[in-house]
Amino acid sequence: MLMRWAHSVLVLSVLMGVTQCGQRGRLKILGHTKDPVPASEEALPEAPKAPPITPADIKEQLEKKAQEARAGMDSVKAMLVTQVFQYKHSQKCLEVEAPAADDGARAQQYACNGSPLQKFRFVSKASGQWLQLVISGKCLTSKVGALDNGTPIVQARCEDSAAFRFQVIEDGEGYAFIKHEASGRCVDIEAISLNDKAGAQLWDCVNGEAQRVKITSKSP
Repeated sequence: MLMRWAHSVLVLSVLMGVTQCGQRGRLKILGHTKDPVPASEEALPEAPKAPPITPADIKEQLEKKAQEARAGMDSVKAMLVTQVFQYKHSQKCLEVEAPAADDGARAQQYACNGSPLQKFRFVSKASGQWLQLVISGKCLTSKVGALDNGTPIVQARCEDSAAFRFQVIEDGEGYAFIKHEASGRCVDIEAISLNDKAGAQLWDCVNGEAQRVKITSKSP
């Protein structure tokens, strides 16, 4: 009987020790840690999903890229187009005398021959256009900025000033006048000459044939 009682007390003591140990362990855990936050509370809100790309979307993007490429090619082609100016009265072309690299080289007329000295390019500016000789990269202007009748037309390093800007005024008959912005005068061939190397000059716009040019655009 005594042994049975002792055994019961021992079992009870062991059970109480385990319980207390478990409680102390839980208290320790609670004292130093926090209960884990449920995963559903930790998750960030999902970003809205992009709509799926369809074959129509891909086709639209390809067409847009193709249009941009064509626009770029058109711009390059426009930069490569050159103009030739042929005077009505003489059927000769405007050119810059050789050597065409020099500042102050004079513009003149000469038999049309496709020479680089006769190829110009329009460069659009705010209120007019530069007339740029392609081979030299220089622009036509009035000599030393003079504005009077008889002032020679020469080439010089391009500047964004009225002395370098021209306006092309069509006459409705397939020809045009080249009007100098700073002076309001037209590019004219001196003495209405028919000769090669007759110089280009400023002169009052008088609707004369020595001021009327046929402009022909040429691609490379």
